[in-house]
Amino acid sequence: MRPVQRVDFFVTGLRAGGNARSTTILANEFVARGYDTRMVTLNLENAFYRDHIHPSIPVTSFDTIHVREALGGLAAYMRVSQPQVILSQYSYLTVALVLLRELHGFPTKIIGVERGNLRYVRREHATDLWRGRVVPALIRQFYCRADHIVGVSEGTAQELREELRCADGRISAICNAIDPVLAAQAAALIGTPDLTALKSGRDLYAIGRLMYQKGFDRLLDAFALCLRQRPELRLHMVGDGPLREELQAQATQLGIAHAVTWTGFTQQIGTIYQQATLVVMSSHYEAMPLTPIEATSFGTPVVAFDCTHGPSEVIINGVNGFLVPQDDVPALAQTILHALDYAWDAEQIVATAQRFSKERTVDSYEALFARLLG
Repeated sequence: MRPVQRVDFFVTGLRAGGNARSTTILANEFVARGYDTRMVTLNLENAFYRDHIHPSIPVTSFDTIHVREALGGLAAYMRVSQPQVILSQYSYLTVALVLLRELHGFPTKIIGVERGNLRYVRREHATDLWRGRVVPALIRQFYCRADHIVGVSEGTAQELREELRCADGRISAICNAIDPVLAAQAAALIGTPDLTALKSGRDLYAIGRLMYQKGFDRLLDAFALCLRQRPELRLHMVGDGPLREELQAQATQLGIAHAVTWTGFTQQIGTIYQQATLVVMSSHYEAMPLTPIEATSFGTPVVAFDCTHGPSEVIINGVNGFLVPQDDVPALAQTILHALDYAWDAEQIVATAQRFSKERTVDSYEALFARLLG
């Protein structure tokens, strides 16, 4: 009998975005393998991925915004429900669970899954006393008391080792997995003309939440440079977020509003990847973005800033995309133009995405469970 029968996922929310999506993919695969799987969230506000969770997975919400407001509910859940293994998807939430375990003597194994970039988040909130100083101090002091910490890329795992200095072997990398629905949709296209039939040769796509981290202001600047040489190009912004109006105003100021569309979040992301001639990423930082993994599974090349972390672990220059030196906007524009004229092999691009299967990801978690409880 396998050492783990039940897995509880703890998240801060199920809003549209890569973190909730990755967690949902993982939870559903654990159900498929016969695990008793549960989901615990701080709240269900704008829970875009609530309906993507397998119907057999019970979802518990504390209806709170902040971890500190949910401490009583978290303690009660751990005492009454007695989870065997927790996969906690947020560093500060993991710290809270570790402290509650130590305070109450709960036997639960806690695995922290780091889907963020601790260094950049700390810098981004440097002027915020709580998020910029108190929370990072708690993370440095207590994060390593989790039974294990998983970084969702090799770069993220290495950063955690440097930041936290945990005992040897306490931190490892397990990469994000592609959505099985998308994987099936992409697989059906392989070996058929449909793999490239919808690509016009002029449509660029940027996918993600419209927020500082994604650096879309830099993408708009680069796209403006591209339009000077290729006025027929079109940029499609797929996603929503707090910077939408600001970015739309920037597009107007740059004189490119006519060539930029804003589609919001979509359930038809597979069709988006089919239509994209090129997917562009302009992030300041990541942990392991899903976008380049998913795009390449549809035979679509990706041009991305070589930010920390993730893009360099997915993109192979000249095979499935190009990496651009971070912050170099003119180089991003020139690389986009080069990629549009490049002779890509769609089947070869697809092959590079096969290493990110859900089976491989869950196999890695099962091996980790065996190490911790076997």
